[in-house]
Amino acid sequence: MNGAALLGRTVYGEGEETIGTVVDIVLDPRTNGIHQLVIESANLPNGGHKTVAVDMNRVRVRPEQGVRLTGLTRDGIAAMPDFAPDDASIALGRSSSKVRASDPIPHAPQPSPDR
Repeated sequence: MNGAALLGRTVYGEGEETIGTVVDIVLDPRTNGIHQLVIESANLPNGGHKTVAVDMNRVRVRPEQGVRLTGLTRDGIAAMPDFAPDDASIALGRSSSKVRASDPIPHAPQPSPDR
């Protein structure tokens, strides 16, 4: 499944608990592979919501069953830091109104050739 197909998918945690929705994807600049899923979660135990980045080693994608997080619950999401992209992040940016779902997935910047 490609990264764009994950956007908007429901995310489930331990015990089939609904955690949130995939709103963005962070790419690994070395491999152009998916490094993290950015998940928007609502109805947290503290009554709030937040957006967090979850490493792919905690993610299991089942096309028929959605996106599953291993070892995470709403309490775990509530304890995670808010997602804040930095200059080193390469995100699809689909959560931004400037990018349309039909836009191509960006590739990692290539080093400029030496002259």
